[in-house]
Formats: sequence, structure tokens, C-alpha cells
Amino acid sequence: MPASDAPVLRRLVALVALAAAVQVQAQANFREAYARGKEAAANSRWSEVEARMREAIAAEPNPQARVRIYGMRFEPYVPQYFLGLAAYRQGNCAEAQRQWTHGPTAAILGADPTLKGVVEQGLAVILVSSELPEV
Repeated sequence: MPASDAPVLRRLVALVALAAAVQVQAQANFREAYARGKEAAANSRWSEVEARMREAIAAEPNPQARVRIYGMRFEPYVPQYFLGLAAYRQGNCAEAQRQWTHGPTAAILGADPTLKGVVEQGLAVILVSSELPEV
């Protein structure tokens, strides 16, 4: 390798290392945002749930049936489910339905009995309320 290529190679290696560090940070951020959003959901802080789940989606938009959250703890990664739950709890039924029926999310929810039950119950309420005449 000619000596003139060495600085270019060093810059290329530095760029690859930087890109890898950014990717690791993004993965940590989506896990942290997701965990904080779930904690907010457990405490009925719906606007915080929405903010944290949108933050998680910005870093990792794809729901996953099984993702390592931390250590050896694996669970479904379905921020759209929690966005739907937050929307439902805040009275935004159209948004709840949109999030819960998001294709990749719906497939994962269908395989989890607990999440599936919540969604089915919420969608049933939405369906009934949409059929009621306005007073």
C-alpha cells in the first residue's frame, strides 16, 4: 500500500468505528425509551407513554416478537401497541385502532395472549362506540 493511502485508510477506519458507535447508541436509546414508556404505561402517564414510544420508534421503527431489552431479558418490542393504548386511554379511538392494526404489530400482538386480549377488548369498544348514534 502506498504511503499516500494511509491517511485515507485511517479516516475510513475512523468513520466505520463512528458509525458502529452511533448504531450501538441508537439501539441503547430505543431500549431505554421503550422501557421508560412501559413504566409510564404501568403508571397511567399516557402523554409520557406517547412521547417515549415515539422516541423508541424513531430509533427502531420495526416491531419485533422478541428483543433483548437488557441483560438476558427478552420481550416483544411493540411500541405501536403502547401508542395505541395511550391513544385509547386518551379517547383517540381512531389512532388506537390505527396503531393496533399496524400489520407487523398486529401479527406480534396476535401471538401474545395478554396483549391480544387488551387489543381485542379495546377494538370491540371502539367498534360499538362507532356504531352508536350521536346524541
